[in-house]
Amino acid sequence: MQTFGGGQGWLKAGFLGFPKSGKSFTAALLACELHRRMKLKKPVAFFDTEGGGEYVAPAIQKATGMQPIGMKSRALVDLLAVGRECEAGAAGILIADSITHVWREVCDAYLKQVNEQLQRNGRGARTRLEFQDWQTIKAKWAAWTDFYLNSALHIIICGRAGYEWDFEEHED
Repeated sequence: MQTFGGGQGWLKAGFLGFPKSGKSFTAALLACELHRRMKLKKPVAFFDTEGGGEYVAPAIQKATGMQPIGMKSRALVDLLAVGRECEAGAAGILIADSITHVWREVCDAYLKQVNEQLQRNGRGARTRLEFQDWQTIKAKWAAWTDFYLNSALHIIICGRAGYEWDFEEHED
């Protein structure tokens, strides 16, 4: 057994909302206040999938005295690379906005891979993922969730709300 309370805790926060609901700005405000309260000496990093980093950069620079750093991408491999670079000392806080785009990229890439296999086997392409696909996709996504939960880095994520559910039965 060990005792808790004497070490460093790492903020893990998430904001969910529809487009233009204020997720990026709220994440930036939280990052700035955390930066101030923790007396961090490293910049805030922004993994930007949709341009919100440009919008909040002036506020982050004004509040922290440092220009935010980061990357524009939607690829999981890039998000993990940025996270590891931040954890290694490049930044004190990482904002990932929007995590939804990274998730969709993982799903789209997997569907493309499935369709390439179907084509090689002389079968028609699928237009959407099916129940049996989720185990493989979630295993790939686990690289991010494991990093997010266990890293020695303050991380704030933003996700897009949406309504996309469907149920379909077919003979395959």
